[in-house]
Amino acid sequence: MRRLAQNPESDRSGDDAYQVVRARVLNRAIESAIIQAKQDASGKTKGAPLPPAALRPLLNFVRLPTAASRRVLEVLDSDEPFRTSVAGTLSEADLGRESWLFLHRPEGWSVELGLLIESAAEDEEAAAAGAQGRTAERRLAQAEEALARLKDELAEALEAAKGATEALAAERAAGLGLHAQHDQLEQRVQQLEQERQQAVRSMKDAEKRASVRLEESRLATSRADAAEQQLTELEAQRAVADAAAIHTSAADLPAEPLAEASEPEEPLRPRAARPSVWEGVDPSKVEAAVRQAALAAAVLGEQLGVLAQSISPAVAEADMRLASEQPSSNPTSSDSADSADSADSAELLARRPPRRTPLRLLRGAIDGSPEGVEQLLSTPQIILIADGYNISMEAWPLLDGASQRTSLLNMLTALQARTSALVHVVFDGEGTGTRPAVGAPLAVRVHFSKAEVEADDLILDMVAGLPTDQPVIVVSSDRRVQDGARRLGANVVSSGQLLAVTRSS
Repeated sequence: MRRLAQNPESDRSGDDAYQVVRARVLNRAIESAIIQAKQDASGKTKGAPLPPAALRPLLNFVRLPTAASRRVLEVLDSDEPFRTSVAGTLSEADLGRESWLFLHRPEGWSVELGLLIESAAEDEEAAAAGAQGRTAERRLAQAEEALARLKDELAEALEAAKGATEALAAERAAGLGLHAQHDQLEQRVQQLEQERQQAVRSMKDAEKRASVRLEESRLATSRADAAEQQLTELEAQRAVADAAAIHTSAADLPAEPLAEASEPEEPLRPRAARPSVWEGVDPSKVEAAVRQAALAAAVLGEQLGVLAQSISPAVAEADMRLASEQPSSNPTSSDSADSADSADSAELLARRPPRRTPLRLLRGAIDGSPEGVEQLLSTPQIILIADGYNISMEAWPLLDGASQRTSLLNMLTALQARTSALVHVVFDGEGTGTRPAVGAPLAVRVHFSKAEVEADDLILDMVAGLPTDQPVIVVSSDRRVQDGARRLGANVVSSGQLLAVTRSS
């Protein structure tokens, strides 16, 4: 016989799965506690005490999160007067056996309640196992159908392979006769390649000789240009000198004698001869040098033209013969199939919708650490979507809803001011039909879900509606929100991790 613990509830309080099952089993006790707290808060009953402070922030919730359900059970465990008030006149038929044991607590209640909770957990596990079994059976049936299809396809493939083998044998028989021709073509190609290389070497040698002669021609042309320029200058100087000599001769002619006899006639004196600009220069030698340089340049140009005409046809003919006799390789059927498969794969990749990829931390940063969260917040233009009441319930559990919203918005405003994040915060609409008034700064954008929509769904819809290249951080400790955000490619930060970062800054 298995030995039971004295209080199995307290022994397993740290087990999250157990706490979830416990809250589900005691759901009627939790609902009765919320109803009693609302009645006490309304003040309709004279002399009724105020509801416990820990329950006041929960009175306007449409659906209690798991953390809030745990808080209600903790209040019922610790506040005996309130628990007695909740139990009131409710019977086991009203509450169910589990909630009745928890509220009325007769002798041995904890052991029996622990057994009932364990039984409920086992039932849920059995139901989950049954669902998994049905899923496995369905997948097995699908696998059997796929196997039958694969067998049919395999038979068709074997038949096609048989035909391909026969065709390949015929191709091999025909290909044996082509090997000899292929060898001859290869030898011819090698011969042409050698001839082409020889022609290229000859052309390069001719280019070197032509380059040397071209340089000599340039030097001769340069000397000829210099001599021609010098000759032009000398001819110009000679013309100037001739003109000056003619002018001087005209000026030196004697004037008409004067009629006055008193003045004696002065004899003419010969003028000193001026030096010629051609002294020491032989124009005939200069002209001969210019003519010789021009002749050398003309001869060199003719030689270069003849050399180019003799080389070009040989090189062009060798290239044409090599290109015309090069064996061409026809693509095989396997290459065509590979190309078709590659095209199909590329088309499938092009049709695949883009998917958001979570940001990767730099080396040394740990996911969930304050340093890792700060690194995510420093990403340019990153969007942060916060689960409002999930964060505020963990940070300020004793405040009412309006005070929690104000405190959270102040904290997020300060966070936005020192980071690059664009901050959005989402609250439950609280089932009132109207949005609560929030004096939020423009830096933080506030969203309220509709009465019939939970904030969890609105958060996931917002993430799904953003472009896939937009980095997103979702802040929540709710497992459903975290799993959904990860599936959408967003980075996930728990409420406690964000609070640790804001309180340390």
